Amino acid sequence: MIFRLLAAAIWLPLRVLYEALRFVLLLPFPRKVPKWAVLRLAGGLPWRYARTRRWKPGKKPLALEEIERQLETAAREPALRGIVVFPEELHADPARLVALATALQRFRSKGKEVVLYWKQALARDFALVPAADRVLLAPGGMVLLVGHAAAMTSVREGLQKLGVVAEFFRIGRWKTAPERFTRSDISPEHRALVEAVLDQRQDELVAWVASRKAGDAEWAARVIDGGPYTSRRAVEAGLVDALVYPDEIGSWLGRHPSPGSAKESGADSTTKESTDEARTKAEKREPKLHGLGSIRSSRRWRVEWPKIAPPSIAVVRIDGLIKPGRSVRLPGGRSLAGERTVAAAMNRVREDPRIRGVIVAIDSRGGAAPASELMWRAVKRCAEAKPTVAYVESVAASGGYFAAAGAGRIVATPGALVGSIGVFSGRFDARALLDRLGIRQEVVLRGANAGILEPAHSLTDRERKMMEAEIAAIYEEFVDRVADGRRLGADEIRAHAEGRVFVASSAPKALVDEVGDFKSAMAWVCKEAGLDPERARLRIEEPRGMGALQLGELLSLAGVAASQPLLLWLD
Repeated sequence: MIFRLLAAAIWLPLRVLYEALRFVLLLPFPRKVPKWAVLRLAGGLPWRYARTRRWKPGKKPLALEEIERQLETAAREPALRGIVVFPEELHADPARLVALATALQRFRSKGKEVVLYWKQALARDFALVPAADRVLLAPGGMVLLVGHAAAMTSVREGLQKLGVVAEFFRIGRWKTAPERFTRSDISPEHRALVEAVLDQRQDELVAWVASRKAGDAEWAARVIDGGPYTSRRAVEAGLVDALVYPDEIGSWLGRHPSPGSAKESGADSTTKESTDEARTKAEKREPKLHGLGSIRSSRRWRVEWPKIAPPSIAVVRIDGLIKPGRSVRLPGGRSLAGERTVAAAMNRVREDPRIRGVIVAIDSRGGAAPASELMWRAVKRCAEAKPTVAYVESVAASGGYFAAAGAGRIVATPGALVGSIGVFSGRFDARALLDRLGIRQEVVLRGANAGILEPAHSLTDRERKMMEAEIAAIYEEFVDRVADGRRLGADEIRAHAEGRVFVASSAPKALVDEVGDFKSAMAWVCKEAGLDPERARLRIEEPRGMGALQLGELLSLAGVAASQPLLLWLD
């Protein structure tokens, strides 16, 4: 704290002197504001720049909050006609794209134009279409608009050919995760879940596409059924307005001014030019495209005062399959959430007086039952000490929802998957496979139920009843813990349990408090903490002491019992 105050005391006079000199030196020179600005999008579009404890090299990805700030500044420039949006290497979730589209629509409401440029488009890229006045495509580009699909796989017969028999026990007819091992077909419950998710995604896509034709949903459905599209077919179908190479965008905008800008040019009494004359002049100009951020830096009177040790809101992530022990990073950017790592992070933010509130960002389909309960306990203890909200962007199912239930509030995006309150456990009987391989095992038991943990032993009726009773007890405990965290009766939770998964937009209030986005979660936690959401600083609580995945864990997570044949999962 003392160091920050000292640094601010030195930095502040220097910044004031810099702004004064900058104003005096630039006073004789008129500012040049471009007619068109460029917004290049890449990466996952984080909601806000966050302070971390570790310095990371490289350029920061552009955050949604910074984009909104740049758009607000650009909208106040009278000379700026609009922006060209380039989604390049963009892999953001639909919820973040929808939030960006909302910011672009606010920019348009100020009389500006938004032009969307694609080199190639996927279905999720259409989330930005409702915010665009015009859509351009590279001549060789494709519009891969084909709707949504989901592949449901069963490996039961393949395991049987190998001589492996899957034995699973579950509570809840909607707990369909083990069906891939135990059924050759798809159960009606699992099919209903998949169809509900696809229906939600498809309705969303139809609405995005329909914005190209005044909300005509029937036209949009026909266009989607006609995909994919080459560049020329995309123009003919009305999905894009023109085919333009990237280096020709400036000249194309000069030759094709928006109807609104042409009208304004023709009605300008000071120039007394007709619309045709204004358009002729536009054809001779080739507007230069400048970065959207450069408009912000061109403002002379902007002085950013330092924030001296502002209160922080911590973000703790629960990403991936939940497992005992430490979290693990996997190849390809994925990870496994270890209860030990997550609990340690929750304890740190709970005990840190500089942190006034906590956002638990969950993206997990579930995992090990004991580890999920320990995470729930850590989240609940934090919620008892300071405002804590669980934010679900993609999925918080089963063990992931177990952990979320410990928070004081649950906020989920409209398309997020929540629920799946249920339990299953199982094992693989590999005796036939061992026989085929010429491997002989003799099992010697001590204890009436000792064979439960032995893959070369078939379960007896007594052992099956024991397992069924065990998972029933775990299920009731799961329901009780969720009811405790949600401050509801167990019967209210049980009515939405049995492993059923909900899309957040249609989820019952007993499971989700608010359908929103990250800003909604931030607004609630700041309100409860008595902070201004605009001033509060985010601090990402990076996982510490991450471990390495052992071979036995890898096999168990893949569904092949090695050192621990019996799997108890909330998945």
